[in-house]
Amino acid sequence: MTRIKVKFSFWKDKDSKTWIYTLLMGDDKVKVLESFNLVTIFPVNRVIKICELWNDFLILYNDMKNLQISGAEFATKAQQWIHLFLTPSRGNINRPGTLSVACIGWRTLLHIFMQ
Repeated sequence: MTRIKVKFSFWKDKDSKTWIYTLLMGDDKVKVLESFNLVTIFPVNRVIKICELWNDFLILYNDMKNLQISGAEFATKAQQWIHLFLTPSRGNINRPGTLSVACIGWRTLLHIFMQ
């Protein structure tokens, strides 16, 4: 995050024992989608699927602002992306080397869409 100049942190709440994180706003969201090196926190086999999801999501994100794309074309791309996102995980998500394509989470994606 330092390399791409985005301030982000997370911490465990003492009372609830849940993880809390700073929200990404505006251009920081796009910087993370385009530039964050996921290999620093995930095994390579997970990074491949995560990158596919993020890259396709970035295309959808940019297409939302593109006046040249038709609604039908956007809908088709969005349906394809949702199909990939909803592909079930294989193995135990907490075990190293497990492939989980839905690890991004709806909360994060909704946050990105709502700017």
